[in-house]
Amino acid sequence: MGQEYKIGELAEKSGVSRRTIHYYLSRGLLPSPKGVGPQSFYTEEHLLRLDLLKKLQEKYWPLDKIRERLNTLTPEEVKKELQEFEKHAKEKPGVPALASELKISDAENITEYLKIDIALGISLLFPKELYEKHVDTALHIVKYARNLLLARR
Repeated sequence: MGQEYKIGELAEKSGVSRRTIHYYLSRGLLPSPKGVGPQSFYTEEHLLRLDLLKKLQEKYWPLDKIRERLNTLTPEEVKKELQEFEKHAKEKPGVPALASELKISDAENITEYLKIDIALGISLLFPKELYEKHVDTALHIVKYARNLLLARR
């Protein structure tokens, strides 16, 4: 039998408050706990789904889309998606999860860019060479732009 958690333990392990867990349950983002009342408990699957939910929120997915996605995944698929997030973070340390690489060519040369999705369909393009030299500054710009855009919603 796998690990079992009371709601307080799940909250502590996941870094999500009890209130937020209850909210996610009410929105259908998490499966119901096993058992009822004070005897109810959560499993490792709940913890993994919370981890994936948080990662998708970091990518600015709306909760409705997250619910649709999570409800189609088996526990094994949830683990695979989390492994993909881990793999991306290890391959490109310091690069936001929403980044992708672009190559733009003109008649004489090819310039590589790092495209970073900010929010609300807006992206920033950094020349890859410049980004690599000034990672901290670039990440500061990304954070500032996200805060600015999301504060105006």
